[in-house]
Amino acid sequence: MTTIVVLIVLGIGLRLGMPHLGSSVAGGIVTDNQQQTLSACPATPNCQRDTLPIEADPESAIESMATLVSEQPGTRIVTQTEQYLHTTWTSRVMGFVDDVEFLVTRDPQGNAPVLQVRSASRLGKSDLGANAKRIESLRRMSRGRL
Repeated sequence: MTTIVVLIVLGIGLRLGMPHLGSSVAGGIVTDNQQQTLSACPATPNCQRDTLPIEADPESAIESMATLVSEQPGTRIVTQTEQYLHTTWTSRVMGFVDDVEFLVTRDPQGNAPVLQVRSASRLGKSDLGANAKRIESLRRMSRGRL
């Protein structure tokens, strides 16, 4: 019985320590067809990319998103410039860390300003849909703020 308890405690300790071992998976800004964009997601389901509409001033979009992100539990701003924001989101229970990036750019037609978002898990291949849910939540929360 004692051995089982020790193994469970060691397993939980190892599991709680693992998320912090992963290094950043933020891809940063890349140039594609002479346009700045966020890097592509790998071929694993634990990364999602999308765009959010910017309805107000594109020059204040990153600042607005930084404010919105700061209001969320478990978040930290890593890098912030006028056009780019890199944040981390740490889950409450297991302590998993995800890298979430934002970049102000133009839609593919080059007309309307948009905010690209890339949300990627540091560990594992599956995130059980957490990154897709995060992007949809950010879409809802950012309406009227971007």
